[in-house]
Amino acid sequence: MKQVIKGLAIFLMLIVVTSCQDDNDTQQRDPLVGIWYPFSEDGVEESDCRKESTFTFSTDGTYRSIGIIDDTDGTCINDFDYNGTWENVGSNTYEFIASDNDNPDRIEFIFSDNNNTFTIGTSVYKRK
Repeated sequence: MKQVIKGLAIFLMLIVVTSCQDDNDTQQRDPLVGIWYPFSEDGVEESDCRKESTFTFSTDGTYRSIGIIDDTDGTCINDFDYNGTWENVGSNTYEFIASDNDNPDRIEFIFSDNNNTFTIGTSVYKRK
């Protein structure tokens, strides 16, 4: 009988522990979070160097943008490295504040391909 009661007590404790897990597990992650690269501009696929650029949006509301371009000799060179904060302000519109500038920019993103692609104007970005 003691074994049955002990087993029942362990079972009930497991139910209590699993039912008290953080509700954040069920919250949906913002589709912008992740690492992205430029894929095309005006319908023309980007160069291999340009595709090495990354735009990283973290869950803590920070971002880092590293731009890589083709040098005149065909090598890839760093063009820029920016960081700042971002916020989803609704309706696929995001507000960005660069660390060196207090003026926010609002940009509308169009997500597609199961949130693995986004478009801004004629620029298309894909998730790495």
